[in-house]
Amino acid sequence: NSFLCLNLWVAGDVLAQYSEHKLSEDRTKAEKQPIQDANNANAGEKKTVDIDYTRTIQCASYGAVVTGPLLAVWYPYLDRLCLKYNI
Repeated sequence: NSFLCLNLWVAGDVLAQYSEHKLSEDRTKAEKQPIQDANNANAGEKKTVDIDYTRTIQCASYGAVVTGPLLAVWYPYLDRLCLKYNI
């Protein structure tokens, strides 16, 4: 469970950082409204997303150390509770 939670938290954090970067980039474009130049050298250039690895490691650690063990206890308890009350 801990390994699965670690992977899910890493994937979620990377997707969140990507969407944050994309949203801030879109806002910057909308605010500046740059004049498009036909001779722009950067027109076909792809921009990369800088990943904050410290943040990703913190999220992975939380997923592995807190969420994984907690859910490993919570879901069996919830299952027993539902069976007890016939839910």
